[in-house]
Amino acid sequence: MNNTIFDDVFRTMIEKMPYLAIPLINDVFHTSYPEDVKITQLRNEHQQEDGVYLP
Repeated sequence: MNNTIFDDVFRTMIEKMPYLAIPLINDVFHTSYPEDVKITQLRNEHQQEDGVYLP
């Protein structure tokens, strides 16, 4: 797997400090999600919420 240091840092941040995810997303993408929005963590971008993997 070709992870970059940014991938690793982001995953670590989400795992250990999930309360920072929404402020980061809001700042980087100029959005205004509420800080109490539910975050669903999946293993990767191919996994759906029901656990099924997309090809």
